[in-house]
Amino acid sequence: MARFLLLPALALVAASAWAPVTLADPQATLLNLGCSQYNATPATAFLAALNFTFAGLRANLSAAGAAGGFATAAEPRAAAPAFAMAQCRPYVAGRDCVACFDAAAARLRAACGAANGGRAILDGCVLRYESAAFFDQSTLPGNTQLCNGSAVGTGGFADAARALVADLAAAVPRAPGLAAAAARGGVYAAAQCVTRSASRWRWGTSTGARPTPMAGPSTPAAS
Repeated sequence: MARFLLLPALALVAASAWAPVTLADPQATLLNLGCSQYNATPATAFLAALNFTFAGLRANLSAAGAAGGFATAAEPRAAAPAFAMAQCRPYVAGRDCVACFDAAAARLRAACGAANGGRAILDGCVLRYESAAFFDQSTLPGNTQLCNGSAVGTGGFADAARALVADLAAAVPRAPGLAAAAARGGVYAAAQCVTRSASRWRWGTSTGARPTPMAGPSTPAAS
């Protein structure tokens, strides 16, 4: 199973809260989904190219097994090009990673149709596609945080959450696997960089409960 960093000062606390997720837990709860407001043309050619890239992503994730968790695929020479990227959290590996990807792909197909861009963020993985190459992009305008709508009455929660986010923002770009987790004052948090955009495009979460499911990812905008 892939490893991720427990921040040294908080490792003892975080180790119990962040025990490895068991097999058959793809963490497929949807956190955020977005589709471009523009459709690709010709739509039939674009959907065929998109299906090809999704098949390539799934094959790469399946072949990588426990050592995987990140893949890109593209059909740049199609009549309507398609580019796609998938990444699982470090502790969602092997068949669980593939299952999370399948759930994300199903969500995008159902919601976005022939839209020329879309992204789905699940508890365990993220999937994004576009009609133009985006693998070298960082966070785009339109990215936003999400909240689960509930409030925590415990004093100091907000301050602890802000401190954890600051710790993770500093630690993740230098962490093995570009991912880290931490805990403090009843708050648990995790953050992860997309592999090819280290230190620039992060999606992560923080919550006052054991982090399954989590709420509050930073979401890259679909074009």
